[in-house]
Amino acid sequence: MKKTIIVVDDEPHISNLIKLSMDKDKFNVIEAYSPHKALELLKNTKVDLITVDIMMPGMDGYTLIKEISKICPDTPTIIISAKNNMKDKIHGINTGALDFIEKPFDPQDLSDRILQVLNEG
Repeated sequence: MKKTIIVVDDEPHISNLIKLSMDKDKFNVIEAYSPHKALELLKNTKVDLITVDIMMPGMDGYTLIKEISKICPDTPTIIISAKNNMKDKIHGINTGALDFIEKPFDPQDLSDRILQVLNEG
């Protein structure tokens, strides 16, 4: 059975790259180009994992992760961000993300890390 992932990134080309990195036989990837769209999707969609960018207009990724935890507290989140200093990584993990992947990312590494999080859940 395919796992459903929501990719939340305000840059469509990044979102599409993440989608293309996922094995189509294993994953159903839904793109959300804003935090508000992601929250709307979560109300009606069973999701196995969510990837979140930090820097987005309207709501940053940290706030989005807190909102996600209110709607679906057992759904794992992974941050994928160009912000790469240790303070951002620690803040992301403290907010509730299970992993922090830096942009630019290696597509195979991304896929492997997502599989690792899903297999541990």
